[in-house]
Amino acid sequence: MTIDRRENCRYWVNETVEICRLQNDIRIQGRIENISRNGMGLAIPLPVLSGEAVEIRSKHLRHLAEVRYCRRCGDRYLLGLEFCHEILNAEIKDVRTHQKTEPESPQSYPEKLPAPLPGTGGAGR
Repeated sequence: MTIDRRENCRYWVNETVEICRLQNDIRIQGRIENISRNGMGLAIPLPVLSGEAVEIRSKHLRHLAEVRYCRRCGDRYLLGLEFCHEILNAEIKDVRTHQKTEPESPQSYPEKLPAPLPGTGGAGR
């Protein structure tokens, strides 16, 4: 049986961000899709390796994170990011659209995710 490991509520977000890949200083424009105290879902046009360190920059946020997974979804890539430290509720309030996203049922969530890209790792630890 698969268990949904989300510890904190996630909120819908629609904010443009820049991610900076720390190992080579490449910058990629993306869009935050959801956010919680310890991570976020991000859509970008290029793949990033699982385990890679990135910096997230927007008008409301500037945080370091680790890429937990990268999955192709149509013409974009969905990243699951884990912050290096929890962010403040005030920071979440600044970027969210005030619509709480309910966690998927443990049985349905894994089946809805696209398969990981070769070489990008699995769904996390």
